[in-house]
Amino acid sequence: MNGHFGYRGVFMLIRYKKSFEKIAMGLLSFMPNEKDLKQLQQTMKDYETDTGRQLFLWKEDEDIVGAIGVEKKDSEVEIRHISVNPSHRHQGIGKQMMDALKRLFKTEALVPNELTQSFFERCQHQKDQDISYKNSSRNHHGFGSCFYIEKAGLTVSLCFFFFSQFPVRVP
Repeated sequence: MNGHFGYRGVFMLIRYKKSFEKIAMGLLSFMPNEKDLKQLQQTMKDYETDTGRQLFLWKEDEDIVGAIGVEKKDSEVEIRHISVNPSHRHQGIGKQMMDALKRLFKTEALVPNELTQSFFERCQHQKDQDISYKNSSRNHHGFGSCFYIEKAGLTVSLCFFFFSQFPVRVP
């Protein structure tokens, strides 16, 4: 999986491995339908044996703080479970996991189930209000490259001029 650097450190989506079973069970137990131990064990077995289901864990630095489980169905990927450690909630981890899934399953549509529907809708609503980034490699105002950040109608331009320390000869 691709790792990313952020202000909190290195974070990435990783595939579930049996060695992470207790951590994954702990995270999934925060889901309303996974409170019963037998049900939780069956869910884990389903992720381990059903080839259409995949469980991913969200790792920040050395800690696993989230889990997201999916089931591939034709051209769709159903989000069956999404859970974040309570001490790491409200930091955008759930949305980052969803964004990582979108990058992983580029050709399939992500769809929620009944349990993940409300979170999925909140992520879609937040996406509409999110910051948008634009990059332009054209020369603006004498600068070599400009990046534009927009949020709530406000646009900020960040322009850079790159110097070469070596002389460039044009034939």
